[in-house]
Amino acid sequence: YKLLSFLLIFAAILAGCVAFFRVNQVTVTGNSRYTAEEIVAASGVNTGDNLFLVNKPQTAQSIIRRLPYVEKVAPVRVLPDTLELRVTETSAVAAVQAEGNWWLMNAGGKLLDQGDASLKADFPQVLGLHPVTPSVGVRLTVPLEEQTKRDSLRSLLTALSERGMTGNVTGFIDLTSNNAIYFGYGGDL
Repeated sequence: YKLLSFLLIFAAILAGCVAFFRVNQVTVTGNSRYTAEEIVAASGVNTGDNLFLVNKPQTAQSIIRRLPYVEKVAPVRVLPDTLELRVTETSAVAAVQAEGNWWLMNAGGKLLDQGDASLKADFPQVLGLHPVTPSVGVRLTVPLEEQTKRDSLRSLLTALSERGMTGNVTGFIDLTSNNAIYFGYGGDL
């Protein structure tokens, strides 16, 4: 009787979760570049889905994959019927040229946008790297012999970003030398 009672109680709890905890509302916080509707559409979560069966890591990865300016997503269940998507966006800090186009990238090396020469106007140009098959939403890839330079660039941009100094880097970031990084800083350096 104990086993049967346990199974009945478990089945009642499971049936209650399936029947009562449905997604009726999806809220988005932390967004500025994308609308809440764009983020919800990228998540793949629909009204009526079971709140407990929503795969949170898969939902976050889906948003990050489809919306390049989204850096992190934290899906949070708010009982009884709300899924909150806490979004952290990223911004472009440099521009790199490849295949005749300009690509904007964030401090971590993620390519955010593609366009013509007008796209690079507000960002320092990265010199000395030759991107291989660039694509929006993926990390910058370079030939094997340039990977050390790419890693150095990411370290520099991350350090500047953590200190809120990326806006002071102007004009260029020159990685043509194997043992030095040159970049414009402020109006005079």
